[in-house]
Amino acid sequence: MVNSGPGNANLQSKVFFVWGTFCLICCFFVWALIYETKGLSLEQVDELYSKCTKAWQSKGFRPTVSYAEVQEVQGSVGGRHASLADIEADMGRKRSVAHVEDGKYG
Repeated sequence: MVNSGPGNANLQSKVFFVWGTFCLICCFFVWALIYETKGLSLEQVDELYSKCTKAWQSKGFRPTVSYAEVQEVQGSVGGRHASLADIEADMGRKRSVAHVEDGKYG
């Protein structure tokens, strides 16, 4: 590809442009199609894929359901696998209820 002569491309130093073009294509591919999943559990990655439609928006994603909450909801349902929307709705109801100590309101 670099050498001159019959059967060779004779690109010499122009091979850098071929290499550079492929590097730019790869950078665009990663930016556009690879989601940022650093520090997320598998359940949170599932939530990320269901809520973020574009990979470049995934860096600002904040999960609404934790792994413990998923286990709590699935345990209370009797082993049935609940959907992410059901788990979010259930946890939203639980968070909206105020906790009252014995005789103390506040």
